[in-house]
Amino acid sequence: MMKVNHVVGPIPYLFVVMRSFLLPETVIVFFLIILMNWVRHQFAIKFVSLTWLSIGQYGLLFLPFLIVSFGLIIPFTQTIRYLLEAFPSYSFVDYWTIYIVSAYSWSIYFRYLFPILFIGYGTLTISLLLDYLKRSDSPRLI
Repeated sequence: MMKVNHVVGPIPYLFVVMRSFLLPETVIVFFLIILMNWVRHQFAIKFVSLTWLSIGQYGLLFLPFLIVSFGLIIPFTQTIRYLLEAFPSYSFVDYWTIYIVSAYSWSIYFRYLFPILFIGYGTLTISLLLDYLKRSDSPRLI
């Protein structure tokens, strides 16, 4: 694994940040959107009224799924992270022990829980806002 202190200059450092952080987190967003659409479909949610109670209940509905989603998402994000970080010298033993097995620990779970909740509820809020703006009776800015 390439250490950041071996990178010289801002451009290579930004490449390392993009490769090790931004791209795997984009995978998290992708899978959370799929999960949220699945939850909406399973509960047949078509409309959320604009009251604090309805929005709060809607958000609480997703909480158990977001908490459990770590176990479903982590193999994909860690695989992407491994493919980007270990290139060109891949080792199945390193992949399995460092990126997969060690990812299923409580310390990693609690480290990723806040970002997953933040990304999940951020995505949920953006989705609610876009649905509200698409409705025909919502106020228009223009």
